Amino acid sequence: MLGTEEIEQKIVDLQNQIDDLKPFIYKDEFSNTSLTRKNIVMENGWYQSADFLSGSTGWRFDADGNLEASSGTFRGTLEAVSGTFNSLYTNAVNAITIGYGGNILLEEGGSINFTSVVAPTACTATLIEVAGNVNVGTHSYKITFVTDTGETELGTISNVVTTDATHKQVALSAIPVSTSSAVTKRKIYRTAAGGTDYYLLDTIDDNTTTTYTDNKADGGGGTTNTTKSPGTMADDDTVGTVAWTNPDNAKVSDNVYASAALGW
Repeated sequence: MLGTEEIEQKIVDLQNQIDDLKPFIYKDEFSNTSLTRKNIVMENGWYQSADFLSGSTGWRFDADGNLEASSGTFRGTLEAVSGTFNSLYTNAVNAITIGYGGNILLEEGGSINFTSVVAPTACTATLIEVAGNVNVGTHSYKITFVTDTGETELGTISNVVTTDATHKQVALSAIPVSTSSAVTKRKIYRTAAGGTDYYLLDTIDDNTTTTYTDNKADGGGGTTNTTKSPGTMADDDTVGTVAWTNPDNAKVSDNVYASAALGW
């Protein structure tokens, strides 16, 4: 059986717990001018962290659901009537949908920029003094970035190496890595001995590996890849594979615009 002092202490502990919970239970409690519980502070109707400084540190909220915090993770749907974003990023499919009758307003010089994965820079080719299968002659290499929806144009040409009877393999290093999270693979292209066309040599199934050893002979069944150059709106009626329905409207500055249906 508990003694009198133990019972009294348990009552005090229970009362303290109830006091800590009151701000979550009673809206009227938010009217308190000042209340401090451990590292949480009540100030002028706001329940906030002790280190809260508006626009800088900590967090706070009130009984009406207004909230200020540094960052947050929402695992479900975030709905709002209006809002302002300094930055918004998503890589989800159909992440932003504008319904029928909706529009995008660009005001005060705003713009929409369409960016794409930039073709890779050059890798470095180095002869290896060892027996192998690479045909004797001059070779150079180019890399492409690969995404789920396509492949970039050929990247910058590597240095030229000349294989001979004692140097029959080539070490590739500094293979470019894309900064785009959309890139999942890289492809390596190589010329045949003394040739100028580039043939698929191999595929690197990641966007992290930076080295590769070439020990393949010419004529391994690789496909060619020539540079792909999209058109420019100033001269052409298409940009890449997108056809404009009224391209002449975009070739003069008269506030009349061209339009196109974008589908990839």
